[in-house]
Amino acid sequence: MFEIDSHDEQLSRVFVDSDEAWELMTPQTTLIVVDTSDASRVIDAAILSKANRKVIIDHHRRGEDIITNPLLTYIEPYASSASELIAELIEYQTKIEKNLAYCCNNHAWRNSGRYSEFFCKNMI
Repeated sequence: MFEIDSHDEQLSRVFVDSDEAWELMTPQTTLIVVDTSDASRVIDAAILSKANRKVIIDHHRRGEDIITNPLLTYIEPYASSASELIAELIEYQTKIEKNLAYCCNNHAWRNSGRYSEFFCKNMI
């Protein structure tokens, strides 16, 4: 964190250290672990333990000490890097959002306002 703080003010507002992360976490917080699936390789095991919701994005083969009970595990050993996988997820998310926007607009056209509001809130 010190290296980020001293080099780039904008990045220092985006990233937090373990102490600040601990304070910010709630039961609804989703912790995204990138570039490892091994619990022993994360920077702060306490943060990992506190998180109820975990997502793993990794390009290494699954190890012995895999993080337990993740919401999503996206491990693709044939990818060149974890950032390649993240780029794919962002592209996929954009496509999903466009399709959901179309569906929500379509439902709004054909159904009552209450139904459309329920559908859009629960589909997104």
